[in-house]
Amino acid sequence: MIINTDFLNYVLSKYAQADTTIHITDATTRILASTNMERVGDNSRTAQYIIQVMRPSTIESMAEDKSNTHDRITYGTPILFDKEICGTVIVQGPATIAVQQGNTIRSSLETAFEYERYRNNVFDQSDERGIIARL
Repeated sequence: MIINTDFLNYVLSKYAQADTTIHITDATTRILASTNMERVGDNSRTAQYIIQVMRPSTIESMAEDKSNTHDRITYGTPILFDKEICGTVIVQGPATIAVQQGNTIRSSLETAFEYERYRNNVFDQSDERGIIARL
């Protein structure tokens, strides 16, 4: 499946908040879209972990000065299409919103991918009907 990075950036613009960093990766852990544009094209170690364990995971901040973390976490969740991992959503931010934001983005992307498949199947079926009608 080809993932359109313009669409991914559009999704990020809908959910981005000042206190979070969001990355969307492909199945090879390459960051395709991010609220931190400097990371686009890099590989994500967090995504690699999420893909290896094949389930959502939360990683607490490892900062030495716990007073500066403000309960920040990194949350990652796999994006599934046809029961296969096609990428991940990684959210770094306050614990109160990172999990919800990650799951919302994942769900939005999976729904969009399913809808695109549905549209393609509907058009394929109408093409078949047209071919049969012409015969």
